[in-house]
Amino acid sequence: MTVHINNKKISNIYYDNKAIKKAYISGKKIFDNTKIGDTYNYLIYDTSLLDNKDNTIVLYPAYVNKDGNYYPGPLSPWTGFTDWGDGTIDDLFYHTYSTSGIYTIRTRHLIHCGPHNFNDYDIFEVDGVEYKTTCEAIIGCEGNINNVKVSKLFGDCEYITSLDLSRCNTSEVTSMNAMFYGCSGMKYLNLYNLDVRNVTTLKSAFEGCINLESIKMFNPPTNKLQDISYMFAGCNNIESLDLSGWDTSNVFDATRAFLSCRKLKRLNLSGWDLTGVRNDGIYYDTIAMFDDCQSLTLDNIIMDGCNSKTKQIITFAFNNRILV
Repeated sequence: MTVHINNKKISNIYYDNKAIKKAYISGKKIFDNTKIGDTYNYLIYDTSLLDNKDNTIVLYPAYVNKDGNYYPGPLSPWTGFTDWGDGTIDDLFYHTYSTSGIYTIRTRHLIHCGPHNFNDYDIFEVDGVEYKTTCEAIIGCEGNINNVKVSKLFGDCEYITSLDLSRCNTSEVTSMNAMFYGCSGMKYLNLYNLDVRNVTTLKSAFEGCINLESIKMFNPPTNKLQDISYMFAGCNNIESLDLSGWDTSNVFDATRAFLSCRKLKRLNLSGWDLTGVRNDGIYYDTIAMFDDCQSLTLDNIIMDGCNSKTKQIITFAFNNRILV
């Protein structure tokens, strides 16, 4: 990688493995290794999307609890550098750009991405000055996401409208539980070619993305996948989903996976195997799988290559759906 500082070309400035032990992306801790190699993760911001209109980006620190979830943390200590992507490298938690544009921010700090459900922790005060985090300008990120749990990585970032993660390496991620939960402003999401071979849960991964219109899906999950309950619940605006080729042979819970996908007209589940879902003798754990799917018909659920038992389970779930 090459960067420019004050119009001077500098190569490999961030690749001192002794100096850099931890790296973070968009306020989320993504790896904690002693060897980084040739990658350094960063967040992409479009300052034209900022509410404050003065081109100021504000970062707010966070911490990860024992369950792998992200919470706002104390501002102090704030040490080390942040590269703001315009030739500025400093030790501040905020930066004002001279012109609007798309910038990348690299930082060694664990940053709170700005969910709006922590008692207004997106607004904080330092030395009598009030600051507001600026997650609404996030449009993408790159690099290795090696933290095995990315639960609520972008959860409740309600002002993000589009996000491109297609160039991230997620091969070590095991949990995407609620990864985009509550991203109510999100319209476009690019996860194309993401490696989810080790992911065991997609529970609530896209739940509450009520304005999501288009999603480029990741590579098909493997037989490590176990839980897809509430996966797309509340995705009111999505019209078509192609989930063909997913290995769902070890999935035990698909409850409300497509709940309230009211505009969904075409769903491709070709190759799915749901014979492993829990069964209490009356209901499989596909209960309410298609509840409130007002535009979907059974003929438009593609089940090519599914075994007869899986077709029976899907058909039962659809025929017993409740339309609100």
